[in-house]
Amino acid sequence: MKTAAIIQARIESTRMPGKILLPLAGEMALVRVIERVAQARGLDEIIVACPDTAPNGVLRAIQMRYVSDNLLATNFKIYAGPAHNVIKRVLLAANYYKADIIVDVTSDCPLVDPQHIEALLGLMMKNKFDYASNVHPRSWPDGFDVQIYTLEALECAYRAVMSLPASKRVYHSGWNIMHHREDIEKALGRSLSAHNYRAPKECDRPSLGLTLDTAEDFDVLCHVYDHFHRNPRFTAEEVIGWLARNPHLVTNGGVRRKTPEEG
Repeated sequence: MKTAAIIQARIESTRMPGKILLPLAGEMALVRVIERVAQARGLDEIIVACPDTAPNGVLRAIQMRYVSDNLLATNFKIYAGPAHNVIKRVLLAANYYKADIIVDVTSDCPLVDPQHIEALLGLMMKNKFDYASNVHPRSWPDGFDVQIYTLEALECAYRAVMSLPASKRVYHSGWNIMHHREDIEKALGRSLSAHNYRAPKECDRPSLGLTLDTAEDFDVLCHVYDHFHRNPRFTAEEVIGWLARNPHLVTNGGVRRKTPEEG
């Protein structure tokens, strides 16, 4: 069984173009995501899945830097696929690199916790789940999002999405597995086995925004990275606790988060 983390990355963000290139404690946000994911044990490969229309020179430069620095060497890959049909892009990347288990991370989550990846991956393997995440339903703050699922579940979700009229399709990857659960169960001929990794009471703050969507978010993330970057394995619990003690740094409370249906 091959396990691959697939990081969805695009430079042409609708809200904040170029956001994945912004610096967090001196390093690009996308690199911070890769660094965090790379700390997780149990991954065979890390793939950045970018649009085939994107200015990929930047992403290629990141790839070459990692190879030259020997930080990730041969297990770091770039895959270019459809720009808007994200579920197809992730599916194509998984098939191209022959992944059986997909760890789904987005490039706007530079705080993604490697310990969450390890915990979810361990549960996934031990219990043979089809899907495991820390977002369905959400209890952790927005920004620590991890979804892990089988290639089979993703293939079923893709067929369910593409069977809809074009106007009703939502092209997210992991989200569609739970959204089309009944269709997937029919395709599998059995119940979909799923698990949610809930936040403990002190971290149960689903309204706290720690993803990179807006300039306000960037300000908050800069504070976090300026404080924590010297400890590269800082945890979600540490970040949430620190912000609870320094609420004046959370200046993005008025940002409206887009729903999955909004893209």
